[in-house]
This record gives sequence, C-alpha cells and structure tokens, in this order.
Amino acid sequence: MNETQQQNEPMQRVGRVRRVSGQIVGIECEGDYRPRLQELLVAEDDSNVRLEAYAYREERLLYCLLLSPVSSLRRMATIVANGRQIAIPVGPE
Repeated sequence: MNETQQQNEPMQRVGRVRRVSGQIVGIECEGDYRPRLQELLVAEDDSNVRLEAYAYREERLLYCLLLSPVSSLRRMATIVANGRQIAIPVGPE
C-alpha cells in the first residue's frame, strides 16, 4: 500500500491528549470508537506524530506509547486512527 492509499483511508476520531508523561500519553476517548491495542494512531493536524495504543484504564482513558519526539505533541491535540496496526517491514520490498 502506498502513501496516497494510506492517506485516503477513513480516519476515526479517537479523542484528545489529556496528559503526557515522558513517552506515555493519556488520551480521553470521545464517541464510540475504541482503537484495538497495538493500533497505530496519529495526531489529526500532524500525521508525523505517531502513537501506539497500549492499554485502557476505565472505559474512556487510553494510554499510548509515543513513537515521535515528545516536543512534537501538544496537550489537547486531536488523535485519530485509520484501523491499521503497527507494521515493521522485513526483507526487501
């Protein structure tokens, strides 16, 4: 799948960043969509900010591992998901 196809996939709104502690990010989920664990999430306004859904605490609080520099994320940023899990390429393309 190329970058253009990935950008055309529908994005599901997850919620907003409520807390950041090092590489751990707390997201308050809004609406009905709940990402699966290990799902790749991105900031709505900057797709270079990437997170991995790691664990739920209660129904609406999702903890994520920040896979980008902490300085690239801001509090109250909207986080979205496209339903893909993190994939690591192996071998030649």
